[in-house]
Amino acid sequence: MPAYGLSIGVATLSGRYVGAGDLAAVTRSLRSALALGAGICLCVMLGFVSFPETLVGLFATDTAVLAEARPLLLLASGFLFFDAASIIVVGALRGAGDTRFPFLYESVLSWALFLPGAWLLGVWQGGGVLGAWTAGVLYVIVLSGGMLFRFRSGAWRKVAI
Repeated sequence: MPAYGLSIGVATLSGRYVGAGDLAAVTRSLRSALALGAGICLCVMLGFVSFPETLVGLFATDTAVLAEARPLLLLASGFLFFDAASIIVVGALRGAGDTRFPFLYESVLSWALFLPGAWLLGVWQGGGVLGAWTAGVLYVIVLSGGMLFRFRSGAWRKVAI
């Protein structure tokens, strides 16, 4: 949820700065939002890695569930960081008026990478939920990289609002 809040904030600032013609401020706003998001994610990741028994214990006491949850929390830690980054960068792009690319890129990537990857690693390879989450982590890495590449390309600067 903090990533969505940061996304809304950076979208608002991006729109304001694009309207004012201060495109350098859009980049500064994104950097600040990403730094804040990374700090929040780091705190959550440390909790996932340091206290898995405590976190899982809030929902279940079965040792089998705990054993299954430990590697999932490690994967979730990686997923969290890249997912937050993509959400925040998409906010900056949308605020700058670049809405088509994020929609198309995420839609195509979901259908072409995430769903087949989750089936391949989770079902076909027998990886179960761990395999499906591995595909999810790979998906958000590619997603966040593509969104960051789009922002850094400067294509959003040419969008007519």
